[in-house]
Amino acid sequence: MNEISAIVSALTSMNHVRVQEQIAMSVLKMNAEAEAALADMLIQNAREIASLADASVGSVIDIFA
Repeated sequence: MNEISAIVSALTSMNHVRVQEQIAMSVLKMNAEAEAALADMLIQNAREIASLADASVGSVIDIFA
């Protein structure tokens, strides 16, 4: 009976480690996606700032003015 308990304990432990690894991978994936979204927002903001700077110099015609 001790052998069965040891096997069950080992399998449970292995499953626990596998679940922890899956959670860690999910967190890494979500972090990478969040960083990519942040980078996209920063690039978009930089483009908008550059466009506004160009507009203030007068090189862009504002059709909404």
